[in-house]
Amino acid sequence: MRKHGLKMNPLKCVFGVSAGDFLGFVIHQKGIEVDKNKTRAIMETMPPSNKKELQSLLGKINFLRRFISNLSGKTKVFSPLLRLKKEEEFRWDENHQKAFEEIKNYLINLPVMVPPSEGGKLKLYVSANDSTIAGMLSQDDENGIEKSIYYISRMLVEAEIRYTPLEKLCLSLYYACTKLKHYIKPYDVFVFCRNNVIKYMLSKPIVHSQVGKWALALTEYSLTFVPLKATKGQVIVDFLVDHSNLTEQVNYLTTKSWELFFDGSKHELGAGIRLLIISPGKCTPNEMQMNPRCNLVAKDGILFGFRLAIDLGARNIIIRGDSQLVIKQLTREYKCMNEKLLECNSRATALLNSFDEVQLEHISHNENEIANELAQIASEYKISRECLESLVWVRNELSDEHYSNNAYLIKEMNSRNTSKVINGKYLKKFHESSMY
Repeated sequence: MRKHGLKMNPLKCVFGVSAGDFLGFVIHQKGIEVDKNKTRAIMETMPPSNKKELQSLLGKINFLRRFISNLSGKTKVFSPLLRLKKEEEFRWDENHQKAFEEIKNYLINLPVMVPPSEGGKLKLYVSANDSTIAGMLSQDDENGIEKSIYYISRMLVEAEIRYTPLEKLCLSLYYACTKLKHYIKPYDVFVFCRNNVIKYMLSKPIVHSQVGKWALALTEYSLTFVPLKATKGQVIVDFLVDHSNLTEQVNYLTTKSWELFFDGSKHELGAGIRLLIISPGKCTPNEMQMNPRCNLVAKDGILFGFRLAIDLGARNIIIRGDSQLVIKQLTREYKCMNEKLLECNSRATALLNSFDEVQLEHISHNENEIANELAQIASEYKISRECLESLVWVRNELSDEHYSNNAYLIKEMNSRNTSKVINGKYLKKFHESSMY
């Protein structure tokens, strides 16, 4: 210090102590905890009688927000009072007092937060309900005991309240990562959630409005999804208790997705497209014949499949095909250089935005066997009788009710058939088995 000409004020310096007060918090060997004077100021506060006193109270509580699990959920009952106009009466009722008492009881035994240690992996728990999103960052100590590092939560704005439960959960992860960026950026982070939708957000390409934008922003972090199968430690139990109101979301998020398999076949005699759309419990094969046009066969097929799935009422869909070029261009991993395909790409993107959730997967030729055989039929390839009988059996999975409800779609598909596909004997068999 003498070398660099530095001086210290002895009244502001303390050496050789095991704990100290820093910025309103007590720092010691075990971690960071709240100064008792801060909690005492809240505990001794009388119930507010006007809007200004309520704002002062919430300001004191928000100072301790990193120590309080789901603080936004605990204080959301006060939101209507904060929106009161000057001429409106301020009424503090039993619900407000009950929420205030719950916060006081929570402040009696606040957790001790620990800073992240080098070399260890972090754990991020995320949750969402109708009006709030929340998260908790934690890490195991040298004894394997999980310690909390930071609690975060916030209220949803009016537009976000209208999000689907799936989107709210994805927003919760995005908010947690951006808020705790200075913590999680240097570490590998395990993401825990009660629903596996986060798994697909982190591992599958999603090209749908906000979710796709959030997924792209999370690529800078090292995140790994882990299903929340068991609960270990009181810290996690407390967090889950504070975020237990998820019944409606679980019912929604576990809804099965539709599946779309597509394939195109082109040769010197013609070109054809065949689609296999599988809804929960049903299977709908469809074909479209067309004139051979370069490599647009698969692209036209998937566009037709998108429109058909939308008309059938699909909201969540998994699209699988063995054309790596088509899949990669739709996920924006490959850039489209062909001018003839640019229009198809723009139309496909517009149709994808009509779904709530879209997953695009490239599969091998063997995994796409049914759609491939159907495409060959549409392009007038000769198929063995055994294969045709197998395909007929697939189509028998459809119920009569399905055809009566979607007669106009079947009529439209029939109008796309412009030439004879196979001989009369097999055509009759297809007709009897509701081929079209």
